[in-house]
Amino acid sequence: MVRLAELEQFQKLTVGRELKMIELKQQIHELKHRLGEGLNEEIADEFNDSATW
Repeated sequence: MVRLAELEQFQKLTVGRELKMIELKQQIHELKHRLGEGLNEEIADEFNDSATW
C-alpha cells in the first residue's frame, strides 16, 4: 500500500509538472506573438534545441 501511495504521488507531481510546462509554453507563444515575432529566429531555434522537457 505504501508503494502504491508513493506511485500515485509521483504521478500527480509529474502530471502537474507537465501541465505547468504546457502553460509556460503557451505563455511564451503569446508573448512572442505580442512582440510581433521580434525574436531572432536563430535565438528561438537555439532555445528550442536546448529545451529537453
